[in-house]
Amino acid sequence: MSAPLLRWIFLGFCALIWRWNRKLGAQTPLTLRSELLWIAGFMVIPSGLWLIWSHSALAMLSWVLTLAILLRTGWRLAMRQVDFAAVRSRPADVPWAKGRFLTTRALQIRSYSFDDAPAHLQGLSVVLLSDLHCDGWPEPAWYDRYWQIVKGLQPDLILIAGDFLTRPESLPLVRRCLRDLGRIHPSLGIHAVLGNRDQDSIEGLKEILRERSVEILHDESRTLVHPNGRSIRLAGTSWPWCGSEGVRKCMADGAVDIALTHTPDNAQELANAGAGWILAGHTHGGQIALPLIGGIIAPNGGRRIYGHHVVSHSHLVVTSGVGCSRLPVRCLVHPEIAFLRF
Repeated sequence: MSAPLLRWIFLGFCALIWRWNRKLGAQTPLTLRSELLWIAGFMVIPSGLWLIWSHSALAMLSWVLTLAILLRTGWRLAMRQVDFAAVRSRPADVPWAKGRFLTTRALQIRSYSFDDAPAHLQGLSVVLLSDLHCDGWPEPAWYDRYWQIVKGLQPDLILIAGDFLTRPESLPLVRRCLRDLGRIHPSLGIHAVLGNRDQDSIEGLKEILRERSVEILHDESRTLVHPNGRSIRLAGTSWPWCGSEGVRKCMADGAVDIALTHTPDNAQELANAGAGWILAGHTHGGQIALPLIGGIIAPNGGRRIYGHHVVSHSHLVVTSGVGCSRLPVRCLVHPEIAFLRF
């Protein structure tokens, strides 16, 4: 197989991933027939054209496009490491959660340190969780140990960024998997927003979360008072799902310290409205990653799919979450607990 042909196949694969992610972001179902047609369009036709007409211009074009994709990907991965270094972020493996290549159960704790936090936030510790997807994988017993780790971190505040399940029939599993969440009592409470996968199970989830003393933020902000007397402004939105009325509605009463949102696509608007820190999930960090390419399943089109980013004058932290969607596996993308220190 010639090098130009391999490049055209690689380019077709990248184009397919781009299209699939756009479909995921639009919540559009994928059908076998249409996908086979797109595979033919993106991979078979360009490769077949090369086999029929092996012109040097086509070979040069494949080089240029491949190099552009690799340079863009390399730049994105390098900037991620720069952002991690800026907030002294590092991952730590959890000893009981083993796994290397297939990392579905290989839990990590990703820590962030924000030295530039204002005085009233200094000393605050926040655990950010997301995308639990309590659908049977990992099994409920795995979540029992997961909550032990969360409790052991002794956070002041726990925030959950939505997607507690994938399908409505998983509600009994959600109740079981969240059993030990109600045994954690951070001083500033547990607060959550709902995600796109939760919109068909809203009432059932509200009942389960109330049982676990979890406060749902629905396009609203509230003031949390720490035992030391300092107050923190927190807002949350599920926009554009779960009956949310818009991103800015949650900040109608003015700027907030922390804004919780299911998707990082809301980050720019929240930053413009005055959120100091924006915490999000939804992307699963790509869920399946490839060397040199990174995460390939990204429902927001691959933009800000993981880690720390600066949006205008705000900090954005996107966690890879815990569970899986569509495919019950993570590859080179660890489930994680994000632990923020101010």
